[in-house]
Amino acid sequence: MATRKGSNSTPTQDNAPIGPRDAFAPPRVPAIMDPGDPTGLIHRNSTLVPLEVEFDSWERSTGPNRTDWVVLGFTHQGGAFREVARRSYPSITEVVFPQRMHVPVEFLSTEGAYSASITVRLGSWEAAPKESLRTRVSIDLKSPNFGEKPLAPVFPDELGGIVTEQYLVDHGGVWLKIPWHADAQVGDVVIFYFTDDPNNPATPVPVGTYTLTQGDVNNKQLSFFLDAAVIRSQGQGLHFAQYRLRDRAGNTNTETSDAASIQVNLTPLPGSLPPPWVPLSTRGLIDRQHARDLVFVVIDPYLPAEPEDWIAVSWDGSPLHEVHVETGGGLPLEVPVPWLALSAQGLGPANAMVNYRVRRNGVYTPPSPTIAVPYDFTIAGQDHVDAPALLNKKLALIEVRGQASNIPNMLTGADFGLPAKATLRLYDNPIPGETIELYWGAIPTPVYTYTVKFGDGGGDIIEEFVIAWEFIELDKNNAHLPVRYLTNNGVNQQLSLTTPVNVSIIVIENLKEPVFRDKSFFHKIECDTVPRPWQGIRVQIKPDVRFAENDLITLVWQGCRNSNGSDPIDGTDAEIPHKLSAHEAQYGFDFVVSDWEKLIKPMQDNGSAVIYYRLLKTTGAVGSSTYVHVIINHTWPSGCVCSPTNECHVTPPLRV
Repeated sequence: MATRKGSNSTPTQDNAPIGPRDAFAPPRVPAIMDPGDPTGLIHRNSTLVPLEVEFDSWERSTGPNRTDWVVLGFTHQGGAFREVARRSYPSITEVVFPQRMHVPVEFLSTEGAYSASITVRLGSWEAAPKESLRTRVSIDLKSPNFGEKPLAPVFPDELGGIVTEQYLVDHGGVWLKIPWHADAQVGDVVIFYFTDDPNNPATPVPVGTYTLTQGDVNNKQLSFFLDAAVIRSQGQGLHFAQYRLRDRAGNTNTETSDAASIQVNLTPLPGSLPPPWVPLSTRGLIDRQHARDLVFVVIDPYLPAEPEDWIAVSWDGSPLHEVHVETGGGLPLEVPVPWLALSAQGLGPANAMVNYRVRRNGVYTPPSPTIAVPYDFTIAGQDHVDAPALLNKKLALIEVRGQASNIPNMLTGADFGLPAKATLRLYDNPIPGETIELYWGAIPTPVYTYTVKFGDGGGDIIEEFVIAWEFIELDKNNAHLPVRYLTNNGVNQQLSLTTPVNVSIIVIENLKEPVFRDKSFFHKIECDTVPRPWQGIRVQIKPDVRFAENDLITLVWQGCRNSNGSDPIDGTDAEIPHKLSAHEAQYGFDFVVSDWEKLIKPMQDNGSAVIYYRLLKTTGAVGSSTYVHVIINHTWPSGCVCSPTNECHVTPPLRV
């Protein structure tokens, strides 16, 4: 967006087309869900925060007093370049790439097709802009089914309104038809609910999901398999099937569909054993967390039961240790399933076929009805001998470096106020959509989450992890701060070993404020100041017992339009470093701000300069002084503007 500026302002971004000869690499938009998607669709949640755009280096300007300008554009597809952010890059400033700018939230509130690009003006704002190639970004804020409440699912006619136990034994569950919606797309998700509440509770628990395939879209047919285990877990009586629709962009119907009702009758046939059952998660399956907590097959009471009976469970072809009814505490009885049996047929996702027999006086009954137990023990990362333990010692350790210090697994005072970066060698067989959650110290929630992208391969070095300063600041002095990560494939997690990071960021408080040595009695620097403003403005750094030889002091200068140190002027900022000698550490020293054109001249009409200094000791400790400001004025009441070539007539200054 254009910003109003003073006489030294930069003009607003124009919409002149950029010639193809000037085009260079397009920026990247990490929020795009699928890098292979030509539409560049982003999740609707990405429109709630500023949209990050990354770009790489260009052939930067060199030499003194040169400043490159980078302007971020977020443009309606095919439209003229529209500026949303800009940044200056003085040639004396070292820049770490990639750089990031953000599209403000107000530009993300309207759905449609957009293009993200940057223009570069080399050396100064007056240079002709060169625009990058454009990256397409699509925003979709419309709910599936055009926002309308979906129609009810349909139970098979052959049920006649009743699901019996025998039907579940014979078929393993029930197929329901989902009415087709005209705006269905590949990747849309059906979220299914099965409940005994006819009033459609506000937060029903889903029993499963289904993602639409190309075949579904081609055939315009959609079905959902309601597993017998899910139906049994709800018990007998009248139940209701409903669903919601969620598209790839994360837009979800605000209402569940109309409900389809069905009677459930699970009474076993006379003389037969009741089917076993297994407690499932809210997702309708068992996973590694179940395995760590211990999976049980539950045997309900059967008739007639005897205390001396033995229960022999078969789990997906693996016989479990038989359990004595009386010793086991009677019926209902819980039979534990060890990990070796759970994983004997692979990690899934699949269904384990489970039944049991009763042994009495050495004779076995026919098997009970067989149930299908959904399971998924897959993980993001190579498996390990301690499975199903959460801690996976085969995962690579993460490495942390300070942005300034760049020392492996150590942060020093040079990193004060800066985010840290981390790198990780990616685990085997990564699958797009899996996540890696980085945990820092005692913070219970992840401080950064990386989502595996298409093209990521096992052994690749991932360098995108960032630990924001707000998290580092919580524990700035810890020689063994624990850092670890959690892999997640959407079902199961794996925890890495801990990397101890030596965080030694010691902050020095109450440094003396810098002093403008040349200010007048009226706290001004004007045409009659001695030395003249164009001859340099002296800033005194007073001695401090905490200063030492070779410590680094950096003066930070910012020019402002207003006399009270407000409304900063773009391009009038500078950081001036100085390494202390032994004498300067003991007696103090002066900075001389001498760049008249850039740092002093723009404040010609009762502007001001705001300064402070940073201390970086050789020990790694850091500190900052307080801010002070001084009025700078080169314009006399007569209207005369003094300069190196026009020294107005003045009277001797009144000094303090």
